[in-house]
Amino acid sequence: MLFSWDARDGQGRAVPDGLYRLRISLADEGRTLEVPDEIRVDGTPPTIEKVEIKPRVISPDGDRRSDRASVSYRFSEPAYAVLYVDGKRSRGRSFRKRPVGVLQWYGRGLRLGTYRLALAAQDPAGNMSPSTRAFEVRVRYVELAQRRYRVRPGASFNVRVSTDSRALSYTLGPLRRNVLADRPIRRFRVTVPRRPGRYLLTVRVGKHRAQVTVVVTRGRR
Repeated sequence: MLFSWDARDGQGRAVPDGLYRLRISLADEGRTLEVPDEIRVDGTPPTIEKVEIKPRVISPDGDRRSDRASVSYRFSEPAYAVLYVDGKRSRGRSFRKRPVGVLQWYGRGLRLGTYRLALAAQDPAGNMSPSTRAFEVRVRYVELAQRRYRVRPGASFNVRVSTDSRALSYTLGPLRRNVLADRPIRRFRVTVPRRPGRYLLTVRVGKHRAQVTVVVTRGRR
């Protein structure tokens, strides 16, 4: 025999949350069956007590430096963590229901840009909490601080760069150089040609690149 109960009483009203033991009356057979296991009714969604996302800038290039964003959370009860990206439910969900945990977001296959991450909690009964406010996480590999430089012929200047890599290469006209460091590179120095003109500075980190215009002029910078 198969029986189902929709968590409503004899008057069709939803019962309060709690533990219940069911009895099934078989009128035709003149007997009553008692379900041995208690049934928990839970219609209250969990609450999210804390959420934190670090780092807020990632570069998912597989070099094990800032490849992912960690979403740390604490719920009011054991629940699954459900991630939303730009308002859409992501495939990312915690494998286990826990009151405290960390969910990883890798941002794989996404274009460069800023994404809005939010978290919700879903308990074993299927009750879903409202999502948190959105946290911005930026996906980038290499970015330059300026779009244009004006430099005198033969002069040197610092190029500020945002990357988590310890190695990069750059080209400026016929000039080609590699830059190596023992920590993520934040700036490097470039010497421009002595001939005035417009040059394209291309900075490469792995297969990713960023470009900026360098104007070499005899006038003031």
